[in-house]
Amino acid sequence: MDEEQGRSPEKDEPGASSEQVSWRRFGEFFANILRLERTVARLEQDNRQLRNQVTALQRMVDDHNGQLKAILATLETSIASRIESAADRAAIDAVVRLLETRGDQDQSDS
Repeated sequence: MDEEQGRSPEKDEPGASSEQVSWRRFGEFFANILRLERTVARLEQDNRQLRNQVTALQRMVDDHNGQLKAILATLETSIASRIESAADRAAIDAVVRLLETRGDQDQSDS
């Protein structure tokens, strides 16, 4: 009679269907937990790898920073030396012009 009315006996029996559904849900729940545990383990491993990569990159950045500081110090010394040399030459040229001007004035006065 149940089959004639289009109903399956499993759906009509409250104990059987709820038991079946609860076991199926438990199975899905358990499978989801296992999937989550695998995902967490994979993420932890990825996190460790990324932390190692970040540490290696930080070391490289620190090395480059040290190299740049050395280059900057060399450039600053070189530029300061050139400026000092140019200032010395300018001072010498100024004294020479002053002496030449005085020499020209002395000759014109005599």
